[in-house]
Amino acid sequence: MAALAVVLCLSALALTGTARAANGCAGRLLADWQDGRIDRTYAVPCYRAALESLPEDLQVYSTAQTDLTRALQDRLEGVKPQARTKENGGGGISPALVLALTCGLFLAVGSIAVRSR
Repeated sequence: MAALAVVLCLSALALTGTARAANGCAGRLLADWQDGRIDRTYAVPCYRAALESLPEDLQVYSTAQTDLTRALQDRLEGVKPQARTKENGGGGISPALVLALTCGLFLAVGSIAVRSR
């Protein structure tokens, strides 16, 4: 069971890295968003590619989809990223934190299962 938890965590880490590296400017945009806000301005196709390649866990457990959609709308309207950040205060849950907590949970459950045998 513990081995399964380790394999799942390593697979999740590999998939996260693959999603970020999959598309040049979309990957840079997702890396910029990692702290919960987008500090730079990107070309419109980058926002669309990032939204299309957004992993399901980020769609479900983070504000990435909303943040990227809002940033795309701002880009289309010509609003600077810093103006939106000051208005909203940034924020959001880091995908790395969600992944770390999930891996920790898998490892804890696996350890308990091994000890109870």
